Amino acid sequence: MNLSYEFPQRLIQGTFLAKTKIRLFMNGENLVTFTSYSAFDPEVGNQGVDGGRFPVAKMYSAGINLTF
Repeated sequence: MNLSYEFPQRLIQGTFLAKTKIRLFMNGENLVTFTSYSAFDPEVGNQGVDGGRFPVAKMYSAGINLTF
């Protein structure tokens, strides 16, 4: 999932960033797994036996893009 917001120029006029484009963003990967599998992760392979392995990691990131 990717969510972002670009600030309108009218909000940043009159500041030192007046000629800059500003965009905030947040990303997420592997946020939800829909399954009836009772162990950690249904994507482990090995003929459906997970052997106690850790599930696929969830990843989050956020940042700001400035274009001068």
